[in-house]
Amino acid sequence: MPDESEETQDADETKESEKEEKKKEKKEKKKKDKEKAKQDKKKEKQDKEKGKDDETKTDQNTISRGKAVTFLIATEFCERLYFHGIRVILFIYLSSELSFSKNVGTRIFHGFLGVAYSTPIIGAIISDSWLGKFRTILYIYVVYISGNILMTIGSAPNKLIVMRVVSLVGLFITSIGSGCTKPCSSAFGGDQFIKGQEKMRLHFFSAFYFATKCGNLIGTIITPFLKGDVNCFNKSGCFPLAFIVITLINIFGMFMFFMGSTFYIKRRPEGSIIISVLQCIYYALHTKATHEGKPKLHWLDYAEDRFDKKLIRDIKCFIRLLFLYVPLPIFWALFLQKGSRWVYQGTKMNTEVKSYFINPEHMQLLNPLLVILMIPLFDWVIYPLLKKRGICETPLQRMTVGGLLCALSFMIAAGVEIEIGRGMPELPMESQSRMHVINNSPCHLQMKSPIVSNLTAFGQITLDVLKAQVTTWRFIPGECVATSSQEIPVNASETFLVMMVTIVEDELKIIHSNDSHLKLINGYPRMRLLFSIDYEFVESENASFLFRGEQSLYLFPDKMERPGTIGMTEYCALEPGIYEVFLPVNGTHYEDEPLGKLKLSSGGSYSVFIFQRDLLNVSTMHNMETISPNTLHLFWQVPQYIVLTAGEVMFTVTGLEFSYSQAPVSLKSVVQALWLLCNALGNVLIILLNFITFTYDSTEFFMYAALMIFSMFSFALLGCCYRYVRYEEKE
Repeated sequence: MPDESEETQDADETKESEKEEKKKEKKEKKKKDKEKAKQDKKKEKQDKEKGKDDETKTDQNTISRGKAVTFLIATEFCERLYFHGIRVILFIYLSSELSFSKNVGTRIFHGFLGVAYSTPIIGAIISDSWLGKFRTILYIYVVYISGNILMTIGSAPNKLIVMRVVSLVGLFITSIGSGCTKPCSSAFGGDQFIKGQEKMRLHFFSAFYFATKCGNLIGTIITPFLKGDVNCFNKSGCFPLAFIVITLINIFGMFMFFMGSTFYIKRRPEGSIIISVLQCIYYALHTKATHEGKPKLHWLDYAEDRFDKKLIRDIKCFIRLLFLYVPLPIFWALFLQKGSRWVYQGTKMNTEVKSYFINPEHMQLLNPLLVILMIPLFDWVIYPLLKKRGICETPLQRMTVGGLLCALSFMIAAGVEIEIGRGMPELPMESQSRMHVINNSPCHLQMKSPIVSNLTAFGQITLDVLKAQVTTWRFIPGECVATSSQEIPVNASETFLVMMVTIVEDELKIIHSNDSHLKLINGYPRMRLLFSIDYEFVESENASFLFRGEQSLYLFPDKMERPGTIGMTEYCALEPGIYEVFLPVNGTHYEDEPLGKLKLSSGGSYSVFIFQRDLLNVSTMHNMETISPNTLHLFWQVPQYIVLTAGEVMFTVTGLEFSYSQAPVSLKSVVQALWLLCNALGNVLIILLNFITFTYDSTEFFMYAALMIFSMFSFALLGCCYRYVRYEEKE
């Protein structure tokens, strides 16, 4: 049995050894804690240094992204300014400069828009499948600019056939360039941002859209001003200047895009979803046609053996939207005519506002301005009120009402057209010709044939005579130095004719010419001069009459036989306004004081007759309106623009949101391309319907309104059968 003292000693030794081990453990723990603290400090120091490097890299990346998107936004602004700048004056250019009729001009105008809105699909396929966004934009931009330059060259005065060919080729190239770059620009801007820069990307798209609208607005303002308020090549207006300015702006935009090349993130093409969709549809149809087994529930299910089921499901949703879109091109067929037929309607209206004349093209400014006002008005006021009453709660209902408002705007336009028609001159019967007889002398004249009538000094009369018959016109002077009568045979072969009776060296002189009664498509007044003056025009001296107003017009009597002191000029177009008329002293100088003043109003046609004989101490000027100027004011178009814009907000803004929300994630870009395609088809529809001829423009407007109502009725029926789709947030 062990001794108790030994056991106690062993226990003490065990306790001491345990204490020593604990001390060692504490020392080792302190040592480890010190080492860990050192490592933590070292790591913290490294993290701080790394954080500084990351912040530096982030700042550098932010600066680089900022520079990249600045170049892209500047490019978009310049491109949209050119596109909308040329669009706003294109119809007037085609009609007045290239001498196309209103129907042909309408077809070309909407053909240009149709190509511009159908080629984005081509640009998207090229970008996604082969070249990538950067090279696609750059290469097509070069083509785009070449079209702009051709348009500018074609607008310079030349032979009509040369101007037409060069301008139309340039217009076609321009439409392709604009359309193909359209889908790449915004997408390329989105590519410039990496993960974690979502807020920056959101700000970019806001700025990008703002630049688009600014380019639209400024282009719509400056090009009609450059075209109408500046004169060049001795002509009223200056289309070449307008084209040169906006072309240089677009060239600057391309230069800005190229300068930003070093800052861009350029992603490689990854394949186009559009091609995959087309391949899947083609394969499904081909397999269904050759399949001999049990039929499947849906024809797209025949592509399950080759294509992903999710893609097939998405295409089914896409096709449901496709059927819903069938009636929609009619809306664009109406809406886009604000740039063609509504502009033409404006040229037949009075554009004067306190001695200033508005360009009819400027009325298109109402649309973007009203859109800016109406979008918040509808979102915050009108839609909530309608929702309380259970009206227009769904997107499809709002789109239907928007389409009906568009139809209403065309009914208003038809009413305006009827009022314009009441001011148009009446035509003579088909078997008759209309003769304007002007007494450009201080004598009283008695007309003995073909009818008996009296003409006071500097008076005029209008007569209808049998067409295609030779009649003798005989005049007997009274109360003047001339004593002998004068007669002349006239073959009334044309619908309108003009005759001037004047006095030269105590004898009556009679001259006559064909006349025309028409209003110019650009809305300018037209004027011809009939004169009997002391100055003798000779072949060796290039003298002219001077009309001085907002512009200066030198009117040369080139159609008369020289030498001579009496004659008539051809019709010429001038801007509306007040002009002073100066007689020539020689080939380069004019009399110090004007012979008189002349006011020319929009749409009017004037015969101005001048008599100046120093021996008789008579110097005077008179004018006769052969066609009355426009009476209905341009501001009567405002109601139709208001109603059309309200329809646009309800139709297009809602339609874009509906298309985006109902499109599968993988096919959202395809659905947006489909929306643009509806726009292109609307232009094609205008071209096709334009081949139908109408006696009155108001009838054509009523026809479009009826088509729109029928289209919206069909759309409402399709909408009743449509079931809204809700996609999961994770998609």
